[in-house]
Formats: sequence, C-alpha cells, structure tokens
Amino acid sequence: SAASDVYKRQVSGVQLSNCKLSDNANYDDQLHIVYSDVVIEGCHFSGAPMDAVDLDMSKAVIGDTKFENNGNDGLDLMGTVVTANNLRFFANGDKGISVGERSQLDIEDSTFTANEIAIQVKDDSLVSGRRLSLTSNTTALHAYAKNWRYGTGGFGVFCDVDFGHEKTVTADKSSRLRVDVEQCPTLTDATADTIAQLKKNLKQQ
Repeated sequence: SAASDVYKRQVSGVQLSNCKLSDNANYDDQLHIVYSDVVIEGCHFSGAPMDAVDLDMSKAVIGDTKFENNGNDGLDLMGTVVTANNLRFFANGDKGISVGERSQLDIEDSTFTANEIAIQVKDDSLVSGRRLSLTSNTTALHAYAKNWRYGTGGFGVFCDVDFGHEKTVTADKSSRLRVDVEQCPTLTDATADTIAQLKKNLKQQ
C-alpha cells in the first residue's frame, strides 16, 4: 500500500552494485528508472549536467551511495517510495534530494554538504529522516506546493539532525516540517492509512 503501489511496476529484481557513472553528455539524467523495483548499493554518481538519478513511479532501496557535483538534483523522486541509508550528497547545483508528486522517503545516517537545497519535499510527499548531517547548504530543508493537482505541499519529520551553524528550514502554508522531534516513524512498511494519518497529524500541528 505504499505510494507507488497505485502504479503497475513492470520490472523487478533490478540491482546496481558498486557502479560509477560520471560526466554524461548526451542525456540529462545519468540514470532514469520508471515503473520498477530497484536496489542501488555502493554506487557513485557525479558530473551529470542535470539530475544524476531520476526515479519515477518506482520503489527503491539505496545504500552507501554518493551523489556529487551534479548540475541539478542528486536524486529526483516522482511517485516513488525510497528507503535509504548512508548516502552522501555534495555540491549538487539544486537539490540533494527532490521528493515530489506523492513520493515517500525514509532516510537515515546520511550527509548533505554544500548543496543549494539539501532536501526538498513537495506535492503530498512525505519524508522521515533520522541521524542526518545538513551542513553548509544554502537551504537545509524546504517544503512547498508546486503542482496544484496534489492539493497540498510537502511533509517531513526529522530526528537527530546536525544543521551545523545554519538551520535554514522553510515551508509554505500548505506544508509542514517538524525537526528535532523525539521519534520519527519508519515509512518502509507503512500502510496507506498510516501515511494519511501522519500527514493529517502534521497538518494539525
């Protein structure tokens, strides 16, 4: 009942391990995955002119992976459910991670350094983040409504976050971000009802 279950995923069992993609020239994205289940482990994405990894209507587990010096986003999500740990985002020209169009991101033990925006969440998407380092980014966390079709902005809860000296957290009136909370739920196996209730609770706070 995760967000991407409304789509019929066409490919499963995809695994990328210990890969390195850099400096592509002919296409915007280095890696674009659609309607798939994928595991990405121990990879390094750098030098993309636009987004490094673009996941649409998919489900992914990502671990021990670096996204560095990409022109736009390190990781761009649309209608996708991601479980992530031990990721590094450094000097990406726009977002470290863009979480959009009813995506869900469960992330822990990851660092975001010198990106324009570390994590952006929008359009009825939800992030749960634990033990994150968000330092030297122009904006650490940003949430807003971009596409009117989703009827709301972005939502996020964050526990044990190191903001360094600049705690830049911004959200529009249709979005809710809570930082320094005592408990952040795990979204990986959450039901649709659980996700809806969490968003409702955030709206009321």
